[in-house]
Parts: sequence; structure tokens; C-alpha cells
Amino acid sequence: MRRCWQRYAAFWGEREAPDSLALLRITFSIALIANLLEQLIAGNVREFYALPEQGGIFQRPESGLSLFRLPFLRPTALAVFLLVWGQMLAAVLLLVGLWTRLAALVCFVLQVTLYDRMDLFAFGGDNVFRVFLYLMVLSPAGAAWSLDARWRGKGRADVPRWPRRLFLFQLTVVYVSTGLYKIGSTWSALGGWSALYLALNLPGIARWPGDWAAWVYPLTQVGTFVSKWWEITSFLVGVNLFLRRHPDQPGRGRLRRLLARWDLRLLYLPLGVVLHLSLTVLMDLGVFSLGMVSLYPCLFHPHESRSFLQWLLPSSPFRGRACPACDSAPSGSQTKLHTSPVRERRARP
Repeated sequence: MRRCWQRYAAFWGEREAPDSLALLRITFSIALIANLLEQLIAGNVREFYALPEQGGIFQRPESGLSLFRLPFLRPTALAVFLLVWGQMLAAVLLLVGLWTRLAALVCFVLQVTLYDRMDLFAFGGDNVFRVFLYLMVLSPAGAAWSLDARWRGKGRADVPRWPRRLFLFQLTVVYVSTGLYKIGSTWSALGGWSALYLALNLPGIARWPGDWAAWVYPLTQVGTFVSKWWEITSFLVGVNLFLRRHPDQPGRGRLRRLLARWDLRLLYLPLGVVLHLSLTVLMDLGVFSLGMVSLYPCLFHPHESRSFLQWLLPSSPFRGRACPACDSAPSGSQTKLHTSPVRERRARP
């Protein structure tokens, strides 16, 4: 039992370079900004969040962490616009990594407040932002590729690996649970795998009249089958990453070696992007797909994220991370990094 506990503690205590969390912070912030811009451009802010006498729709008692539970704050038209623009400012700060943790906390509290007011208009994408913003608060996402690291001396050579693993675990829960919820007959051979075809003919969801879908009905059946089982089996990606942590130690058992033989991300990630892109083109689901794809960096190893960021931002001021060890650290994903220079200095007599 003691050995199992030590292995469990060692697993969650592992450390890595901060690049993947930084890329995750950037992509997720972009998705959050896009979600707010969509509401502002469409002119839905007052309708979604304000009281009925202020131009809104829902008269609903506040609950949870909503700021509107404060006695001096009511969801008036002015108040909801200020909150939306306040979340926009916090999201921009999160994007550039300035006061990163505080910006994430503000985004989370405001997301909970606004989500509570949406009532029937709330959809999966809003819940995704709410849940993953909480994880962002817990993460040292400003340790690299940020103004905190560049200007405020917050750069670190390594960060705990458990925040990224929590993102990965939560992303897996979202996909697997969504697939398991698809238990209706239209999601099986009993209903002819017709769920996607029927969705393309729903006026409230489909972007265009669905007459054309009859001409490609077999393709919609394939899409229904693939999307359901892609979601249900997406947990295999996390299992694959876990088993491939030590490529020099393949482990015992044929099934274990088989699951660790190939990098399943090469199959699941492109397929996920294609599925979400198809949803965006064919259906009016807001920025749900963008929000989900923005979480994919949690599946990247730090050296992969670093290479992508260096390619994307070759001359960016964020590249110098105020932490020389960040640039000199080994890029291999299996290399155990040392603690940050700050901690090393504190440990010296």
C-alpha cells in the first residue's frame, strides 16, 4: 500500500516545462474573447442577462457564486454590459499573461455570474468556459510566454504537471460523457444512424434548410457513427499518453504494449478538429467547437508546444521568458526538469 501511495504521489508531483500551459492559456483566452464578441456583435447582452424590466427575458433568483447575490448589485442593463466588458478586459489580460491568475479568477467569477442569468439560453459552450476557467485559476499558466514572465519576473523553468493533467482529465470526461449520453435509437443501427441527418433538418440548429442532406444521407450516417464512438473512446488518448511516458520501459502485457505502440493523438486530434469544424460550418452552435479545440494543447508535450509557439511567434516579445533555464531546459517530454532557480536559491544555505 505504501508503495502504491508513493507512486501515486510521484505521478502527481512530476514537473515539466511551462510551454503547454502557456499555449493552453493563449488558445483558451482567444475562444473566450470570441464568445464575448459574438454576444456583443449580435446585441444579445441585454436580452441574455438583464432583468425583464431592463430589456432582458428571465426573472430568476441568483444562486451560487453569482455577483448579483450582493445586495448592492442588480442585473440592470448597465451592470450586465459592465460585467461583459469587464470579462473581456480580463480575458485580454489572460491572453497576454499579465496578472494571469487574477485575470483567470475574474473571468471565472464573471462567467459563473453571467451563466447563472442565461437560463434557457445557456449551452454546452458556456459550461465549458465555466468549468475550465476554474482549472485555469489553479494553473501557473503565466509562467512562460507571458508579460508576467517578461516584465514581472514570474518566469519559471518548470511547473507542476498536474494542472495540465487535470485539463486532460476534464476534457476526457466531457467527451466520454457526451458520447454515453447519445443513447437514443437515432444514434444506433436501430434508428439507421440518422441523428446527424435529423439535426441538419432542425430549423433552430441547422444553418441552412436541410433538403440537401438527403442527397448525402450515407455520409450523415458515417458522421453519426464516427462522432459517437470517437467521443466514447477518446479516453484511450489519455491512457496512451500515460503508457508512453517512459518509452524505454514498454511494460508488461500485450494489451499494455499494444496501447502504447502508436501515438493515438495522430488519429484522434485531426479527427476531432474535422468534427468540430463540420459542426461549426453546418450548425449554429456558437463558439462551442472553438472552445473545445482550444483545449487541445493540454494533450501536447511541452517541447511540442514550445516548437509551435516559436514558429507562430518568431519575433514576439513573449519569446524571452525572463528565465534562462526555460530556454536551456531539455526539450524531451520524458526528461525530469529541476526546480525553478528561485527555489534552488531558497534551498541554498
